[in-house]
Amino acid sequence: MDGLVGLHMRLAPVFWLAALAGAPLAAPQVIETGPGLGLEPQGARGEIVESIRVEGLDHTPEQSVISALGLELGEPYDRAKVDEGMHSLWRSFKIIVLNFSQVEREGGGIDVIVRVREQPVDYEPRFVGQEGISTAKILEWADLSERAELYLHEAGRVRHRLITAYRQHGYHFIEIDVITTGGDDDPEGGAPDVIFEIREGLKVRVSSVEVSGNDSLPDTGWGFWKGGLSDLSDRQTKGQGIFSWWGRVFVEEVLRADLVAMRQVYRDRGWLDAKVELLPLVFSDERDRVQVSIIVDEGPQYVVKSIAIQAVERFEDEQGNIVEQDAELFFPEAELLEKVEMKPGVPFEKARLRHDRRAMRDFYGKRGYIAFDGADETKGWQLLEPLIVTDFERKEVLVTYRIHQGRQRFIREIKIRGNHHTRDRVIRREIGVMEGDLADIVEIERSLRRITGTGFFVDRQNPEHPNPAYRFIETDDPDRVDLVYTVEEGRVVDLQLSGGVASDSGLVGIISLSMRNFDATDLPSSFWGTFGEVYRKEAFHGDGELLNIDLSPGSQVSSWRIRYRHPDIFGTHLNRWSLDNEFSQRDRIFRSHDEDRTRAVMTLGRRFFEQDVTVSVGPIYQTVDIHDLDESDDDLAGSKVPDTLEDSKGKSNFRGISFGVRRNLLNSRMSPTEGTLERWNNSIYGGFLGGDNDLIKSEVGYDRYWLMGPEEQEVRPGFFLGLAAGVATSTGQPGSVNYSERFFLGGSSTLRGFRFRGVGPNQGDYAIGGETMLRGTLEYRFPLLSAPLPGTSQRREVFRGLFFIDAGLLDPDAFEVDLDEYRASIGFGFGLVSPIPLTFNFGFPLREGDGDETEVFSFRLSLR
Repeated sequence: MDGLVGLHMRLAPVFWLAALAGAPLAAPQVIETGPGLGLEPQGARGEIVESIRVEGLDHTPEQSVISALGLELGEPYDRAKVDEGMHSLWRSFKIIVLNFSQVEREGGGIDVIVRVREQPVDYEPRFVGQEGISTAKILEWADLSERAELYLHEAGRVRHRLITAYRQHGYHFIEIDVITTGGDDDPEGGAPDVIFEIREGLKVRVSSVEVSGNDSLPDTGWGFWKGGLSDLSDRQTKGQGIFSWWGRVFVEEVLRADLVAMRQVYRDRGWLDAKVELLPLVFSDERDRVQVSIIVDEGPQYVVKSIAIQAVERFEDEQGNIVEQDAELFFPEAELLEKVEMKPGVPFEKARLRHDRRAMRDFYGKRGYIAFDGADETKGWQLLEPLIVTDFERKEVLVTYRIHQGRQRFIREIKIRGNHHTRDRVIRREIGVMEGDLADIVEIERSLRRITGTGFFVDRQNPEHPNPAYRFIETDDPDRVDLVYTVEEGRVVDLQLSGGVASDSGLVGIISLSMRNFDATDLPSSFWGTFGEVYRKEAFHGDGELLNIDLSPGSQVSSWRIRYRHPDIFGTHLNRWSLDNEFSQRDRIFRSHDEDRTRAVMTLGRRFFEQDVTVSVGPIYQTVDIHDLDESDDDLAGSKVPDTLEDSKGKSNFRGISFGVRRNLLNSRMSPTEGTLERWNNSIYGGFLGGDNDLIKSEVGYDRYWLMGPEEQEVRPGFFLGLAAGVATSTGQPGSVNYSERFFLGGSSTLRGFRFRGVGPNQGDYAIGGETMLRGTLEYRFPLLSAPLPGTSQRREVFRGLFFIDAGLLDPDAFEVDLDEYRASIGFGFGLVSPIPLTFNFGFPLREGDGDETEVFSFRLSLR
């Protein structure tokens, strides 16, 4: 009302003069006036606006203010639009409305008078004194990159932004003064002028970090073998080192976060009283280096005194509130306690809590007591917040797991969503539960991994592509739920035109067409529309078949291959048979000879035991031509190549049968990190099958992957163990196994540190090959670089390091093993995980034999 009083005071003299003169009193009627932002004009609603006047503008166009207010001449006055317009004035122009009044005219309509105040603005704020940081970067930090002007009231916030950014870049002693002239407070009425005087100081680096008192978690090791408190907390404040010669930039905010992380490490491992404190920082005389000292008071480690499991029933009361009461366990407590790691006498560690939550979820989930989002809190299985009682005197913890068991659920219906171009049966045959079965969460998640493992619903070129997922939906029957698997069609057609080089095969060119979700019966509507329909997944798509066409010319290896695989040739859905046909030609130039191999294979396969075991059998036809042997120039010196190679010279026909068993429990087909792969492959040639060679070749293999570290960490180090053994024996003349079918070691995929096929025993200048083979490898793999997955809180591994030890043995006779002939190597490597799997290895022989050829560096396009 202050503005109203002010206006009345201004009009009062006019009224008095008119009265004294005897004139009729016909003053304009003030409908409303009021100061400040957020006015709520009353009255005059619907009156026509005849004129608009804005007072108090210096640089903003009057029409812009009128437009922002939502006023138009000749249109009815709208209070709501004006009220919103006053807020819009502040957002757009930083203008405050001091008075807003409407004056009625005698003939109808109103005149609108708006008095405003513009905020003082500097159109070219200046930054002086900076040396280490460019003006463009300062404008970016100040959030002034997109605009030039600076309102004077924003100067304080800009100063704070700049100081924060400077300190995040190591300028710990940054000082900034804001000098403001002109504006409303300037008696001379000068234009606003803002100057930021910057005194950067020197960039501070950490010379050393000393942590003391961490006796239970000492910092040990070096490089990638580091361990202890600093490694567990992922401490980012670090001093001078091999990868940071001058020390890392000192950022106090990062240091404070490190202290919090170190305290959390202790608490997660049972040191509930642990204190991690920062001693006073010691800066150098030049104030460009700092010594950081951290002191730890660990205190005792708390242990578990007792562990119990309690059932809790949750239900809604009459007011709709969730209440709890004790209930009976559905399973014996002793049986549940066998599944947990939290036991009396062990340290009270959060990792055990996380493990036990997963273990009990799987135990109940396998029996149909499922937990899922969206379930009624009174029905779904839940592990509630554990009841933890801490005895601070005895340093003991009493733990009680509280479980809302819910009710046992069965699957009413299994639904597939998102498979717009893929047939339902392609997905359903990977699902190990049926409608009417218990909702077994373990098998449901195993089925999800199989669906993902098909590769039909992933796109490695697009990190934002969602992976397959599942969820439960409540039904009218409280004992039954619908299981919904959601997928999104991925990239399944790959056409590659590329080239490269490999240490074992030289220069290669690659022309490859791969269609992973192929459908031979889904023909395009027309010849001219073929490419467009294939691209849109409207043709040759959706039945889960595989078509590969490869052409690879090279300097040492040239090949072509056509492969077609049908996963369910008889359409039996679950108890299905697969058909795999492959035709290939491979011409290779070895140092000792040239080998041309033509091969045709047809394999019929059947899955067993929850689809994890595959048994396959089928005919093999191949022709091998060995020619251009490396002959000696000296007739007296004899042959440079082994007798086994000399005896195999020429063209040989192999006709036989293959038989194999494979058990795959890996978590990923392309880049596994957990699980096992077991395989047994056999080939029987000759005899009644015909051909030029009578032999049996058998090979067994075992691969295991396992991870180390906390389960909640997405990218973790781990181990890989690979073992293999093979034997090739002639069923005709003993010792006459063709050179092309013998076993060899050496190279990037078998025994690193040795040249490809460079492991003996040897005859002449080359290896004779073995009829018996043993080999093994153990790798420790650790992430070097990871990247966040867009749209999630998860991360994926991009680059890794590894250390390995390889060993192997070849014996020229079948079923014979001479342990004195073993070879071994040790080394390290680096692997690019994404987007292209590429591994670089550096191997160093620990044990080699006469005539062996060594090779330190090797690489291959594979991670396994």
